[in-house]
Amino acid sequence: MRRRKQKKLQASLAGLTHQQLGIQVSLRPVKTAYSPRMQIIDFSSLQGFEAIYADAFAIGDAALAEDFVEARFRTRLVIAGAKELGMMALFHAAKVVEATLGDCGPPLPGYGAAILGLAKHLRPLSRRP
Repeated sequence: MRRRKQKKLQASLAGLTHQQLGIQVSLRPVKTAYSPRMQIIDFSSLQGFEAIYADAFAIGDAALAEDFVEARFRTRLVIAGAKELGMMALFHAAKVVEATLGDCGPPLPGYGAAILGLAKHLRPLSRRP
């Protein structure tokens, strides 16, 4: 019974093109990986997130070493990466860190809480489901 329906469907779709069926065809190969939930992930997005994660980790290390020039630099890298990947919550958390670190000199009080807020936005993104 099921095979008959499949054959009828295949016969009815045989003469149709991909445009008539509403299917988009890409001619360029895409590198993909599969998550445990079998969602397709683009490798460039994965590498971008990995860079953001490493830069956010470096912000904390630089702040602990009181190297605020490095922390500001890494914060700007996180902002650029989050904006590029469309991670707006992470982007706004990084902007808060940037505002508390300031442009030069000692940071404003509460910069540690701002870095913690950035880490809290990163944590759910990096967890396995």
